[in-house]
Amino acid sequence: MIIGVLLVLLIGWVVFVLIKVYRLVHQINKNQYFLKIVVILRNQENSLEGFLRPLLYWRNK
Repeated sequence: MIIGVLLVLLIGWVVFVLIKVYRLVHQINKNQYFLKIVVILRNQENSLEGFLRPLLYWRNK
């Protein structure tokens, strides 16, 4: 019973925090789509490194 109540409170808190974060990010990034793309690319840097390295090498030749 107590565990169930705590679980419901935890889920509610997580949803509340996610909504707050989403609103904050949406507000900040309304006119900053480029920065959002840069952040996404940075997060996927490891997977993109093998793809981007030959392009950078070719460009700097």
